[in-house]
Amino acid sequence: MELDGRAYLEVERFDRTAHGRVAVVSGTTVDAEFVGSGAWVALAEGLVGQQRLSREGLDGVRLLHLFGGLIGNTDMHLGNIAFFTDDYATFRLAPAYDMLPMALRPTTHGELPKVEPALPMPGDEAWARAADLAEALHARMREVLVDVDVRAFAERSLAKLGALRRVARLTGASPRG
Repeated sequence: MELDGRAYLEVERFDRTAHGRVAVVSGTTVDAEFVGSGAWVALAEGLVGQQRLSREGLDGVRLLHLFGGLIGNTDMHLGNIAFFTDDYATFRLAPAYDMLPMALRPTTHGELPKVEPALPMPGDEAWARAADLAEALHARMREVLVDVDVRAFAERSLAKLGALRRVARLTGASPRG
């Protein structure tokens, strides 16, 4: 949808069904009750250790965290991750939301910031998968977005990801490149 020269993405809510609401709890709430970590991956690791989240859930959280870092999401607080629950004691990772390159958030004057986020370093299969997804997003941004600054951000991000992949291949830090 477009309004006043801006484009908006509309998506179906994952916390609603034809039969009503689905129990979804924010990472902030889960962390406060069970772990006290203050961070996405540490929260998931703590929940796995308490048998409240599956290993696959931890893998999903790691993937989202790495992807967010690779796309410039500078707003990955615990309120931006959520979990499904049936009993408020065990959890399943909910779909990602509010996952976008917040490094591109305009300043109060409407200008794009010049700050570039630090990228997570290569290390494992999850990083490689997150890099694949991030490259696809940046390539799409480069193709379809008109704003010169946003396209330049996408180009720089693609170049940085390429450099990190080369480092990973040279050092053996990532299983594929």
